Amino acid sequence: MAIEVEAAGQIDEFIRVLKRRVWWILVPLSVIGSLGVFYAVVVPKKYVSKCEIMVRNLSEQSGEFGQNAAAIEGQVAAWNIRSHARIDSVLTLLKWPEYTPLNNAEKHAFRVNTVLKDLTVDLPPMPRNSGRQAVKLSFKNTYPERAVSFLENLKTSWTKEVLNRHLNEQNLELNETDDRLRDLNGELRELRETITNIRTENSIPPSVMTLQGEVERRPRAYDERDATESRIQELAEGIRTAEDTFKLKSAERDSLPPEDAVAYVDNDPLTIKVNALDERISRAELEVENKGWAPGHSERRNAERLIQQLKLERDRARMDRDDNRSNRQVVRPNSRRVQLSAELRALEVKMNLDTRRKEELEIRLSELIQQTERLNDAFKQLDELTDNLSVAQTAKQALSARVETLRVEVRTMKSEQGNPFEVLLAPTLPTRPTSPNPWAIAIGSILFGLGLGFGLAILLEYSKNCFRSPRELSRVMPHPVLGTINAIRTRRERARAFLTRAALGGGSLAFVGVVTFVTWAWASDQQALNGEVVRAIDAFRRLLM
Repeated sequence: MAIEVEAAGQIDEFIRVLKRRVWWILVPLSVIGSLGVFYAVVVPKKYVSKCEIMVRNLSEQSGEFGQNAAAIEGQVAAWNIRSHARIDSVLTLLKWPEYTPLNNAEKHAFRVNTVLKDLTVDLPPMPRNSGRQAVKLSFKNTYPERAVSFLENLKTSWTKEVLNRHLNEQNLELNETDDRLRDLNGELRELRETITNIRTENSIPPSVMTLQGEVERRPRAYDERDATESRIQELAEGIRTAEDTFKLKSAERDSLPPEDAVAYVDNDPLTIKVNALDERISRAELEVENKGWAPGHSERRNAERLIQQLKLERDRARMDRDDNRSNRQVVRPNSRRVQLSAELRALEVKMNLDTRRKEELEIRLSELIQQTERLNDAFKQLDELTDNLSVAQTAKQALSARVETLRVEVRTMKSEQGNPFEVLLAPTLPTRPTSPNPWAIAIGSILFGLGLGFGLAILLEYSKNCFRSPRELSRVMPHPVLGTINAIRTRRERARAFLTRAALGGGSLAFVGVVTFVTWAWASDQQALNGEVVRAIDAFRRLLM
């Protein structure tokens, strides 16, 4: 029996414990490590495809692509790009086999759990009022070709939708502006026709352009009204003067005796001739006044010449009579009274003519006043219509300018210069997966298996209520430990322990070998595996996606 003096330290004691429990360390290490390596190989790898698009402004006055349009479009880009309708259209176009046969609810769940969680849209900050906004897109998928095609189609769908939306908005605004311009042209045409009709109906002459602007010409009715008013005032003043003169001459005539004694020669032919000429002159003058001829009338001029000739002949007869008259006195009508009577008759005729002319002019003045009142109303309407026409013309100019601007913008948007999107980074085929990291998984599983083995070994060793070393025994015994006796095991116990270790080791090695073979075959040659195994691994991979 061997006797050993206790001299080992705590480290040696811990190492002996690990040696005794080495299988509890190796089995978890090999099993978990092989499973970790298998998981690192089998787990679906995610490939990331990225692209970057710069949204820029077209111009300072171009609808939504005007001032701050890029920032506005960038703000809604995340929601717009990640919308379910857009994702569904892209997936339908790509015809992914696992997506096409699903119903609506399943498609929604697929988009949320498989696509949207791996799709990111970033908007890096840009300088304020720079007129630009960068949009970064990234998509992860287990198939690199799918990641590239999905991101490319998503980018194309978004840019085309934005361009078509803004182009449709521009076309809609252009059509609406064209319609408003067409209606405004019709309104202008109606205003001009109304103005022309009012001028024609009221005989208003067209306006005249001067250096000071457009000036309305005064219609003749206003001048005729003013002239008529002046003529009526002149006639009224003449009638009042004639009435006063008539009264004075009537009084003078009434104060004269009806007869007067004059020198007369019996059967004096010159006196008879003078009286006859006076009578003819009075009748001629009375006829001129009664006819009411104008001063330049030909008949009036002939009558006046005749009167002048008669007066000359009368004057010669008077001169001859005065030279040859006798001193005999005779009683005859008072010549002054006769003269005044003739003048009174002439004044009465003139007053009647002037009164009748005044009445006619007053009737004409009333008509002219009514006509000028209508003209005043017409001028008010023309002023309102002219103001409306000016406003409409100004609006037409603004609309015409807007139509031309919109047409230029539409043509620009349809051209290459009208594309506000600049692809800074196109989607490329990723060559290396980004997640998960197989080396980290494998090393982590090995470390976890090693830690689990150490933990089991220590737990099993120190969970027994016994003395495991002379040091522990010496701590509780009052006497020192002189030596230790090794464990005595029979051959049967040793055989049983060997079989247990062999079974545990062989089972672990077999499991590790199977896992290693399946891992190698899946990574290198999947045809070496059974179809059921491949399908099971595929199902497991789908659970991990």
